Amino acid sequence: MKKTDSQEDPKSRKNIQKPNCSEILKSLKDFARGEFVECNRGPNKTLVDPLLNNLNLYLTARLYWDPDLDAAVLKDEYYRLFFGPAAAEMKRFHAEAEKIWMRPNITARERYNSMKKLVSEEDVKILMDILNAALAKTESGAYRQRVERMLKDCEPLKSLYGAPAADRPVLAVDSIPKDVELAIDGKLDDPSWKDLKVYTLSENKTGGKPQVTTRFRILRTQTDIIIGVECDEPNMADRNWLKPAKTEDSNVFKDDVLEIFIATPINDCYQIAINPLGTWCDLNWDGAEDFAQAVKWNSGCRVATSQSAAGWTAELAIPRVSLDKNRGVRPDAGHPWRFNLYRTRWVKGSSEYSAWSPTMSSFYRDTQMFGVLIFK
Repeated sequence: MKKTDSQEDPKSRKNIQKPNCSEILKSLKDFARGEFVECNRGPNKTLVDPLLNNLNLYLTARLYWDPDLDAAVLKDEYYRLFFGPAAAEMKRFHAEAEKIWMRPNITARERYNSMKKLVSEEDVKILMDILNAALAKTESGAYRQRVERMLKDCEPLKSLYGAPAADRPVLAVDSIPKDVELAIDGKLDDPSWKDLKVYTLSENKTGGKPQVTTRFRILRTQTDIIIGVECDEPNMADRNWLKPAKTEDSNVFKDDVLEIFIATPINDCYQIAINPLGTWCDLNWDGAEDFAQAVKWNSGCRVATSQSAAGWTAELAIPRVSLDKNRGVRPDAGHPWRFNLYRTRWVKGSSEYSAWSPTMSSFYRDTQMFGVLIFK
């Protein structure tokens, strides 16, 4: 039986020499009638991270044209023509990045599911030092602009271990008195919700206004973080949601669904998904190889929902001890947590994706694009 990626022993890959792009294209020359390169597209149909993708696109295009070209010579030409006086530094940058990506003790799933498993704090420092050295070699014009854009594309790495980017929204979470009890019933009619700030979601890919409005409020008690969400829905009569048969039901993602993501300084990403009837699922992606591993986490959360002719409401209480492994490290300006709330809405074959802190892509679990959560 062939092993899947998640079953593969990482140590077995140490001495495996994988064919490079040139070798692959040469082997396909007499058989393939056409190939294509797929790249992520950002807002306004622009290329996501253009400088990070540029070398791969350049090499692939040249080798599609002539697979007999020497890839090493092409790379040297690329660095010389594209980065000028910073050629040596940029060549070193890509070599360092490739070394990190190809570490034998990191599985492919971990690369995508936990950036902190792949890139260490020291790795980030080395990569940024190389880019800054490259910047120092340029004075003005196209070469400097290209290095600056590479620094911009790599900016999320800097906040992986440090403070989030300055343009991210902030949730400053109020507490309620110790002697006040808040019922988790999905109705949001408790007085504790009354005077809290109301946050609204934006369209996730563009940051614009979504078709329907989603609002939420957040507070904390001595033991829980509590989130209340109101989802406008003009088509309530046409909906057929999954009834809450059990928790940990992955089918919840096929429904209209709210997804709460929380990343802490010591955990890459928690996720809780809730549908309008209270079916829910919680996951911990920190180092998880796949969904089956991530879903083993038990948050101990309490969930309730309610429906009306105008929409539906969800109320969620997450025990703080399930998020804080150190049992006492609270999120503040110096050690913020990262937070995002998404709504996926399906209506008669169409879909809408909204978020509190838009990732500007189709990917939800992008912790670098999350907002900031701190306790007042």
